[in-house]
Amino acid sequence: MTRYFYVYIGEKAEQNLEIGRGHRIWGWKNPWYGDLAKEAAQLLKDPGPDSYLVLAQVAKPESVGRPWPRTKKGDLEPWKHAVFQSLTIGRIAGPLYESTSPVWPDAIYPHRVDLANLIVETDVPATDLDGDALLMVRESAMRRGNAIVGPAPLKPSAEDSVEKDEDLVPDRLLTGLDGLSGQALALIRREQSKLRKAKLKGAKTAGCSLCGRWLPAGLLRLAHIKRRAVCTPDECLELANTMLACTIGCDELFERGYIGARAGTIVAQAPIGDWTQDLDEIINPLAGSALAEYESSQEPFFKWHHLDHALPVP
Repeated sequence: MTRYFYVYIGEKAEQNLEIGRGHRIWGWKNPWYGDLAKEAAQLLKDPGPDSYLVLAQVAKPESVGRPWPRTKKGDLEPWKHAVFQSLTIGRIAGPLYESTSPVWPDAIYPHRVDLANLIVETDVPATDLDGDALLMVRESAMRRGNAIVGPAPLKPSAEDSVEKDEDLVPDRLLTGLDGLSGQALALIRREQSKLRKAKLKGAKTAGCSLCGRWLPAGLLRLAHIKRRAVCTPDECLELANTMLACTIGCDELFERGYIGARAGTIVAQAPIGDWTQDLDEIINPLAGSALAEYESSQEPFFKWHHLDHALPVP
């Protein structure tokens, strides 16, 4: 059974959210504040393999009433016209436990859950959320950010609103993310769609960053340079961590470490155990050529890929 636990993140907790996402952990001082929170805390003691924490960051309504976000009980109207700064979904990796090891600067928050497979969607309109899910976010805001159990976060219309384009999420980008709920995968697709649009800038044709061939957009994948499964949430959203790689071969060659890049120059290797004459003829012409559309902000990600695959020094 898939469960979702909602937590509202106010403005004062924004730094804690960044730290929690970086460490893949979340915590509370007292997770039993109110009956709904008690129910959630009890379930968190044995969450099962398919439970998710939904961190809803700073809902900003069209006009800020006072007090906000503490609206009257049952009054969701201001919430319906809000936009969330971000929505983070993380798989709960184990039961609720206690620890006093320091993580956050302002307090200990000893009651904690570990998280995995974090997905972040920014600028999420409240209208994309299921009505009952939105209600649970409000209930969390009323209870000091404690977890509240609710339904899947996205309305079906929001989940399906992303372009129907198989290139948006190449299978390899899901490496290490097996078993995510359909809604978590929907957020990945939305993330990929935004990045892809930013990269292509509306163009119907573009060049492969690796081989330089000018191709229809449908033959170019938006590839993460640093493998998505080991990225922080912020790295997943960085345009500098992406490039356009053709499906004719470059995307797969890069993923498997046959080719890479350092300082804007392509490097290549054919490991002895995998070497064939045909492979050699494919990758050797690429070695030493310039990476198309290279920017210095991409270098940390290319360095990670280079070290991960033990590519030769250019």
